[in-house]
Amino acid sequence: MRPVTRWILILIAGIVLLVAPLLLRTAQSAWNQPTYQPPVIATAAIAVTPIPTPSPVAIATPMAPPENRIRRAPVVVDLAHYSEIDRDRFQPLATALSAQGIDLDFWLPTVDIASFRKITDFPDLSKELAQKLNDASALVVISPLFLYTPAEVAIVEKFVADGGRLLLISDPDIESDAAADTNQLATAFNIVFNEDYLYDTVDNDENYTYFFQGDFLNDAAALQDSRIAFYGGRSISGAMMPQVRSAATTLSSLRNGQTSFNTVAIGGQPANGSTGRVLAMSDFDVLTEPFVSRHDNRAILGFVSDFLAGAMREDTITDFPGFLGEEVALVLDNTEPFGASAVAKTAELQRFVEESGRTLYLAPSSILSNTTPAESTAMTASLVYVAGYRAAEASTSILSDLGFTLVEEVVTPTLSAPAVAAAAVTPAPVVTNTTTATATVASSAPSQPSPAATPQPVAASTMVTPVTTLYLARGTACGSSLRRLNSLPSGPSHRPPRRWRSLPAVSQRLMPASTGCLSMTTPAASSSAI
Repeated sequence: MRPVTRWILILIAGIVLLVAPLLLRTAQSAWNQPTYQPPVIATAAIAVTPIPTPSPVAIATPMAPPENRIRRAPVVVDLAHYSEIDRDRFQPLATALSAQGIDLDFWLPTVDIASFRKITDFPDLSKELAQKLNDASALVVISPLFLYTPAEVAIVEKFVADGGRLLLISDPDIESDAAADTNQLATAFNIVFNEDYLYDTVDNDENYTYFFQGDFLNDAAALQDSRIAFYGGRSISGAMMPQVRSAATTLSSLRNGQTSFNTVAIGGQPANGSTGRVLAMSDFDVLTEPFVSRHDNRAILGFVSDFLAGAMREDTITDFPGFLGEEVALVLDNTEPFGASAVAKTAELQRFVEESGRTLYLAPSSILSNTTPAESTAMTASLVYVAGYRAAEASTSILSDLGFTLVEEVVTPTLSAPAVAAAAVTPAPVVTNTTTATATVASSAPSQPSPAATPQPVAASTMVTPVTTLYLARGTACGSSLRRLNSLPSGPSHRPPRRWRSLPAVSQRLMPASTGCLSMTTPAASSSAI
């Protein structure tokens, strides 16, 4: 046998010896393994699914625009203290408020938090807050990251005392939340958020921190049959009026042995005039999508929006034209010339008033007397009367209806003459007496007579300009404080005529109690408008 042939046979035999065992094991495995038979899968019984999934529903019919023509003051949402909340989460609340003609106004952050090292370096924002609340009906504060300063708390107290509403939420699910921080503002209204979280292992909305509410009390009693769940919350304490309490199976992470915790409450205190005007909640998620669409949660959204929309702020002279009605009658005094400047001011007033949804029209002076029919529009509209004090007293009874009278006083202005040389001849003294018109509120108490003014010498070379000073005061002397121009005692003898009962109130904030009089000084030849 040739050598080449021998090596070929050896190679073939080696390959057979290597492959044969593998083929033998594979054949044995395939021989003993049963044939795969796929299982029979039954058709899904969708109609009898044990846990139903949410079903799509048709979008509700668009709501009709609110009937009120006058734009209502907005609800301010405080994000300037760096609450970790996106603005788009307020969409359900914005929708509910828009049905009542109220807008949401976001107070956005303006402070660069990278500019300070610790949390106490956050600046005081009381001036910005006061400006923001000047034209607002309610304030919403949710889990602020930075504390409210005492000055800011005072601004909020004053706002609530003026009739504004406050919504406070401390939600443990929000990253910026700390109950102690929210309590910096809440305790001013007898509300305390506890540093716990509530949970329910018996009856929950697919998570033990998603607990249901059990009782609805007081103003929320109409929700008694509702199925409302909170998606993370804490208990609320304090001297307040409970509105919603958690179910009996809900427990607290800290308050062992207790149940039926307050989760929604209305607070306030008589000391700062805030009773019934502060709403506290322990969950914000229930007011947002998609949670607001589960169960009867939209009912709690309606409760919150109705509370915010119920604000009745006391409009003052600084809130012009907030205290006016939809129809405004403008009456101009015609005893003095009416020039181009007055026409321009009237046009500016008309534009300003009409931008607020009101209607301004010129009315005849007859509405100031009894010659205008009582059923006319002019008698029911708000009145803006522009005239001098003397003209108003001579032509109308407005001042007397409001309890004011004009009195005359003798005032002698004294100006010191410049020093002259000893040899100079001293001129004869010149005394100038001027008459001052003073308007004071009539009072039953006897007025104290003012001592007569002693004439003082005035240098002949000095020009003395007579002035007319108009004072508005309450009481028997000008030193009294001006609080409310139309705060007359109740009773038939003090009741103003029907056509003046709707006159706008002058704010208590117009002048503090420590201020003596409201003084307007003008040249004697001019007139002062009221």
